[in-house]
Amino acid sequence: MHSSRSVNEAEPVLVEAKSILDASRDYSSPIRGNLLAMMAENYSSTNLPKSLAYAKEAIGIYCKYPSSIGLMQALYISGVTSSTAGQNEQAAAHLREAISLSKHFNGDPNLDLPRDYAYEAQAENELNRYSDAEEDYRAAFNYALGPQWRPGCRYLGNRIAARDLPSFDVATEAGASVSGKGQERVPED
Repeated sequence: MHSSRSVNEAEPVLVEAKSILDASRDYSSPIRGNLLAMMAENYSSTNLPKSLAYAKEAIGIYCKYPSSIGLMQALYISGVTSSTAGQNEQAAAHLREAISLSKHFNGDPNLDLPRDYAYEAQAENELNRYSDAEEDYRAAFNYALGPQWRPGCRYLGNRIAARDLPSFDVATEAGASVSGKGQERVPED
């Protein structure tokens, strides 16, 4: 859906796809779950109640089957939309489960984890679970940096060695912003 130039372009296609599945009496297949998740994403910026309803229905369908990437995506969409709607208990729970599935299906680390942990931390912060939120913000930060930025790790793919980069804890406790100081450029061959 992200490739559509306008939210309005996606809706007619999704509604038509839903009509086709309805006419085929498909109310519970993974294909239907995928469509409902896409509809939830489509409405997430324009109609929160509709988006939440579609996400809930998609999750219900996916839960009838073995865990899947589709379930992971539906949980993520539900988590973000729930957070936007102020339903932070549900947001935190769905994002926690989406993170678990993301690690299972996409490996640990993977590119979705910084985003997922940050959204989970936001929901926990709204629930006044500050230690949980801090832990998840730190996880988001560390996953966002990636292994090439962790102390003691020499990563030459982007020609930077990061063994001198201070850890997040050291930098933030000292009141410094973590801006990449301590990076050592590796000479070109």
